[in-house]
Amino acid sequence: MKTMERERVERFERTFYDVEIDSTYLELYRREQVAPRAFAYIHAGLDAEFKWMNYKARNGTSGHFNADNSRNLLRLIDRLNEARTVLSKAGHELLMSAEYQRVVENAPAWLSDSGGSPIPEGFTPVEVESYAQVFSLADQAITLSGSHTVKLTPIGEGAFAVVHRFTDPNYGLTLARKKLKPTADDREKARFKREFELMKELQFPYVLEVYQFREGDWSYTMEHCDASLEQYVARHNNQAAFGFTTRKRIALQFLYGLNFIHSKGHYHRDLSTRNVLLRTFGGSAVLVNCQTLGSLSGRGPSSP
Repeated sequence: MKTMERERVERFERTFYDVEIDSTYLELYRREQVAPRAFAYIHAGLDAEFKWMNYKARNGTSGHFNADNSRNLLRLIDRLNEARTVLSKAGHELLMSAEYQRVVENAPAWLSDSGGSPIPEGFTPVEVESYAQVFSLADQAITLSGSHTVKLTPIGEGAFAVVHRFTDPNYGLTLARKKLKPTADDREKARFKREFELMKELQFPYVLEVYQFREGDWSYTMEHCDASLEQYVARHNNQAAFGFTTRKRIALQFLYGLNFIHSKGHYHRDLSTRNVLLRTFGGSAVLVNCQTLGSLSGRGPSSP
């Protein structure tokens, strides 16, 4: 039986049935089970206005964004906010690429619905993405064993998966959950499962620990970390507590973890400060997890 919230989403989606939508964008969202036409329509509309905005910022008289375009972009932002509200009531979180989020959040402050809009001085051109999804959905909550429903907080997103944190009420522990996006194909699912299996084999203090795989929704739980090495250095680089001793300790933990991964016949495919995760315990106490998910490869024919 459909819930009132689900019926609201379907009514919202039906408002896009009779409008013409570029087939390129329809194809991008064809595997989305919720509101695919709405996503395709809004994405196509935003791209058209962003491209014109970029052109006018470079070549227009005093960077003037035309009146019709200003009104249309404001209307698209309104539809996007409407989609976010409708989907939220149905238990979905609308995710948007960081670049589109930047523009959508800032544009209403200078857009006018009459007479056109002066593009702000120093405007950063929009990186338009017409060939990959910029919208996706994530859960707002999950139900754990024992019928406990817990809130999910987004902490990261990649091309194929999203990561949330949550608190397990049974143990009071903060954990993370990584879940494939609905658009994942069979190859991506196989790689995702192999990723978990590889990580499960690597029991070591300086390697990220994973716990449980749920094939029902293609997700798994894992250890939660507080920051990447890049974020930690940016926050503490000028602090006295982040001296040579602390830096050496972090470096050694990282090398211990990397050596353990190599000893098990695997290698890290994407070493960077963003792919080294840390748990912090107050003061200068830090525990390194040198492995982020999706960056391991196994040697031999079984490699993903």
